[in-house]
This record gives sequence, structure tokens and C-alpha cells, in this order.
Amino acid sequence: MMFYFSLVTLTLSLLLSGCQRDYGEADYDAAVAAHLRTVQQYANKSSVPVEKKTTRSYRYDNQKLSHEVLAALLSQDALKTAHLQVAGYHGDLLILGEVRDEASIQLALNIASSFENVKNLRTDLTIGKNIDARQRAADSAVNTQVKSEISNLGVPHSHLHILTNNNKVYIIGPVSKRDQLVIEQNLLALTTVNQVYFYYQ
Repeated sequence: MMFYFSLVTLTLSLLLSGCQRDYGEADYDAAVAAHLRTVQQYANKSSVPVEKKTTRSYRYDNQKLSHEVLAALLSQDALKTAHLQVAGYHGDLLILGEVRDEASIQLALNIASSFENVKNLRTDLTIGKNIDARQRAADSAVNTQVKSEISNLGVPHSHLHILTNNNKVYIIGPVSKRDQLVIEQNLLALTTVNQVYFYYQ
């Protein structure tokens, strides 16, 4: 390679001195440009390509954590018949539903907090009978309506997790104060929504 570049340098020197004598100004410039292109082509071929490192980002699996916690809760005899919903955002977890007694609430807290990926935990568990199938179906319809309503408001929402329980809407994930006001005002205007809660720490 050193011999080649020495030869290129020598040839270029001769070219520079000879072209000025034998060629016109335009021919001289063209000859120099052509020779420089040859040098560059060789340099490109002989250079070692640089490996470009890329980073890959992974979305925190909120759904997986929520499902694992819910499965652990329902595996307990005291909670098997309870009506429970679980949702979270980057370790902030919310548990909703109805349980039979105070001990069941404490049990749910103990189980959920035992997961290492749970950073903050909140519950809205009511002691009493489970809401009936009719109310659950109504809540499901409201949840769909709420998601559509938020989507139409033009606020960032794809990262949010939304639950509805007994006509109360829970929104899990970061939302600016301004957007919270906009969302709350629009949702409370719906006759099927009684309360709106935002949860993110």
C-alpha cells in the first residue's frame, strides 16, 4: 500500500508539472481532478469499515406485570371469588375491585408489594359484594367510550392504561395538569361517568 501511494504521489507531481506546460488551463484542472478521484477510490476500497453500534430500547412491560400480579392475587383462597382489576405504568400499580373483608385488602397489598418491579402501590378496594354482571358489562362499554373520548381530545394518550369500575374511571400513567383538566371535564360530561381518578407517581 505504501508503494502504491508513493507511486501515486510521484505520478501526481509529474502530472502537475507536465500539465501546466503541455495542456491548457481547463485540461490541467480536469486531469488533476481525475487523478484525485482515482486516489480517493483506492482509499475507499482499502479503508476498514467502522462498525456502527446501535442501541435498542425495550418498552417496559406493564401488561405482563399487571397480569402476573392479578394471577398471584386470584391464586389465594381468600381472593379467588373477589372481583379484581390490576393495571400499572412503569412499576406504579393500581388494584381495583371488591373483596369480602379488611384482611383481604391487606392480603392483596402484601402479595402485590412482594413483586420487585412494583415501585408504588395503590388500591381502591371496596368491602362488600362483587358488582354484578350487568354492571361489569356497563363498565366495559364505558371504558371503550372513555378511550374514544380521550383519543378525540388530541392529548397524548397511547401510553395510558384506563380502567372503569362501577362508573368510576381510573387513568394510570403520566398526564400533564393541563391535560388532566381537559380529560376530566370532558369525561364528567358523560352521563355514564361519575368520577375520574389519575394515578401516577
